[in-house]
Amino acid sequence: MRLNLFLLIPLILMAGIEDHYQKLETRREYTGPKNIDYIYLINLKQRPERWINSLKQLVPYNIIPQRFPGIYGWSLGPDVLNDISLKFTVGMWAGRESVMVFPPEKKGEPEWINLSYAWDGKSCFSGWTVKGTIGCSLSHLSVLHDAYEAGYQTIWVLEDDFRILDDPHKLSSIIEELDRVVGVEGWDVLYTDFDFLVVDVDRDILDQVPALWRPDMPYRDISHLGLHIPVSYNLSKIGGRSRAHSIIYRRSGIEKILEFYRENHNFLPYDQELPLIPDLNFFVVNRDIISFHEENSDTRYKHFSTSPN
Repeated sequence: MRLNLFLLIPLILMAGIEDHYQKLETRREYTGPKNIDYIYLINLKQRPERWINSLKQLVPYNIIPQRFPGIYGWSLGPDVLNDISLKFTVGMWAGRESVMVFPPEKKGEPEWINLSYAWDGKSCFSGWTVKGTIGCSLSHLSVLHDAYEAGYQTIWVLEDDFRILDDPHKLSSIIEELDRVVGVEGWDVLYTDFDFLVVDVDRDILDQVPALWRPDMPYRDISHLGLHIPVSYNLSKIGGRSRAHSIIYRRSGIEKILEFYRENHNFLPYDQELPLIPDLNFFVVNRDIISFHEENSDTRYKHFSTSPN
């Protein structure tokens, strides 16, 4: 018995990001476009009106998503935050900007510091993030983990600030076109509106988009992030973009994203971190189908007291 307890200690001490993924308690039957296995809609418990508004948009198209309870990042304590964040070690890049840390004694209140070797082994997030965006990252990763465990090949993930601009069932033919043009295994992530990262290829991309760095990627070439290549009448290949309000994932993309976070943990806001994941193939539609509308952000601003999700 003593030996078993001894062996358990390292496992307890090495809790990681997967230990904090939200689980889906009940699963509804799929109702939606063909060529998609399942649809998730991330929605905070504190925002029932957004769930209702989402249904009002989707039900006329005979689409009913699976509501996935979002994680309210502002309620996360230091133990969770330090479990899921990047671990800075000697040899990593200290970067050009301050990072956010959560000392245990401050009970979840952040501090901003400049990285140095004195912080070896400590957990940190980008200074461009806040607790709300950390919860958003965990929500998206929880959805992907659920989809992976369920064996889905193609999923559609929505945030509750989406806006329908064209018939969502057009996504079925878009997926078929993408499979035909680049191959079933040639794409990982498809955004349902037209957006890409606009950069000047003749200037250092970090001077234009300073948030796009991670301490564990000191030599990562990110010049591809400004890539934008039309591949068909309806589709373009891109190197990166922001926002995650409506994304279709292929299983290959789900696997790459989950593996990246399993090994490297969270540093940036989810939408900004995706383009830094190696070998992810991103595409966008050339004409908006599902986009977004501005809401009072629960990721950037704290609107509720600490509350369970």
